[in-house]
Amino acid sequence: MNKIIHYFAVLILFSITAISPAKACRGAMEENTIFFEKDYNSKFDSDITAKIILDRIINLDKKPYNIAFARITDVIEASAMNIQQGDNVQLQYEYTSCGPNHKAGDEGIIIAKISVDEKGKIILYPYERRYSDNQINPPIK
Repeated sequence: MNKIIHYFAVLILFSITAISPAKACRGAMEENTIFFEKDYNSKFDSDITAKIILDRIINLDKKPYNIAFARITDVIEASAMNIQQGDNVQLQYEYTSCGPNHKAGDEGIIIAKISVDEKGKIILYPYERRYSDNQINPPIK
């Protein structure tokens, strides 16, 4: 009888975790990043490709995105917007249990869309890449 109860409890626990819409990240390989390799050759509907250094990241409670502040260290490719090396910019990107888990001082190449808020401030919305299979997620805006 105890074995039946044990198996029943395991079955219920498995059912809850398998059906649950909440997904916990299952490891570093499933984490997302806003950074791309220099030789990444896929074409994106993007406005800028640039190397940045993250200065500050703000995790917003109850919001599915982060706000980050970064300095442009190299503009690799840009559309009509006038963004140059040395500019300080704001980024907004989706945040889940699988990241991106960047911190101040991280640097890399981003591929992003550009938007201007109601105050005229430039905001970059980067694409995200999953480490394990290089799946690309579009910007949040």
